[in-house]
Amino acid sequence: MKDTTDTSEFENTLNAVENLTEEDAKAFLKLIYANIDIYKNGNGNYTIEKLIEEISSFYSQKIIRTVELRNAIKEESR
Repeated sequence: MKDTTDTSEFENTLNAVENLTEEDAKAFLKLIYANIDIYKNGNGNYTIEKLIEEISSFYSQKIIRTVELRNAIKEESR
């Protein structure tokens, strides 16, 4: 079980969200909405657990990775 006093993952995620471009942020909002819509209007095979897992992965992996890639591109162009 994770230590509840360890906030580094939470802080890293919030920092990554702060560093998204407007374009990236809108894209992630659209993807999150699409997942919610699939859960709400789909055929019932997309469970609430899967929805939470997918949305969580946006924050814990994909947003952070997107910011890292944007920063790497900026560094290469210098």
